[in-house]
Amino acid sequence: QELELADHGCGSVRWYIVDNGRVNGRVVNAAGEPVARILVALVDPGASAAEYPSKLERTNDDGYFSFTAVRRGTYHVAVNRNRFPDPTDPTNAYPPSFYPGVVDQRHAQTITVGAGEKLSGVDIRIPSKRPASTLIGSVVWEDGSPVVNAQLSVKDVTLTDNSSYHGVATDERGQFKIDGYVGQKLFIEARSNRPYVAGGSGPMERSEPLTIRLERPTHTVQIVITKLR
Repeated sequence: QELELADHGCGSVRWYIVDNGRVNGRVVNAAGEPVARILVALVDPGASAAEYPSKLERTNDDGYFSFTAVRRGTYHVAVNRNRFPDPTDPTNAYPPSFYPGVVDQRHAQTITVGAGEKLSGVDIRIPSKRPASTLIGSVVWEDGSPVVNAQLSVKDVTLTDNSSYHGVATDERGQFKIDGYVGQKLFIEARSNRPYVAGGSGPMERSEPLTIRLERPTHTVQIVITKLR
């Protein structure tokens, strides 16, 4: 960087120095085929699933990933450990796992990165895809009539309660469908879309949240909303 100074003037330059550790590897499935666009993270071995990872990348079309500017330290390499999953992401079919290819973090192998060190060949063979599972449900009023256009907030809490919500709406029959995978644990809250009703400071309605673990190809549930005013 060049500086141009006036006569008798002064100038300042600011720059940052970071550890340039690098970690390169590849994610393949149980058949040895590359897994494209799946999330890979460097995490502290003692961190909970709710904590942010040190680094986060997605594999390329050939399943390779690369981390740069990695600080010296010891890490677990996590695959598909996503706090904010996109429900339409096809990589959701793979269960969260860790290097070299285990589901339980207690059995994960650590990697140690020195100052400016480059680690290559961190290859991870992840478990097979989870079977698909569909949750079919309905939202009804206390008298059994359907709640049209009810709004459902759905959160995947398989790993942590701190993941993000995504929305689902019921149709004209009060029915909804959520596509997922066997092994997922979902937390669901429902509310109606009716206009505000005056007459008190408390909530207008009540509905018990639903927590369900997907264990079969198809699940059926019903959520009841009770009008309080």
